Amino acid sequence: MAERRDGPSLETYLETRLNLLDQRLRDDRAALDLMLAERDQRYEERYRASEQALVKVATSMDARFQSVNEFRSTLADQARDLMPRAETEVRMKALETVLERLQGERIGVKGGWGYAVGAVGFVLILVNLWMAAQRLP
Repeated sequence: MAERRDGPSLETYLETRLNLLDQRLRDDRAALDLMLAERDQRYEERYRASEQALVKVATSMDARFQSVNEFRSTLADQARDLMPRAETEVRMKALETVLERLQGERIGVKGGWGYAVGAVGFVLILVNLWMAAQRLP
């Protein structure tokens, strides 16, 4: 018995199916290429945004470190210009010694004046007594 064929031949059918599959593969490839291009563009935008953020962070860190360096410089100036505690204590002790000596001299001078006034007073009394004795007949 012979088979009846109502459609295209097997060769035409296979060729049509292969052409359709080939077209679908090309369409899928084009869609995939488009999706990859879009993702590449998004990744590039993200990269540029992160790069800009890094530049901003680096700039702000530079400013922060500049202020830290200024603070360190101030501390170094203080360490160089301010007198150390030990040296200050030595100088204060020397000043206290000088002040004690000066106070002692001042007390001595005051005491000396007292003695001088007393001696002058005593001499005047003696002179006065001598003069009084001279007047007596």
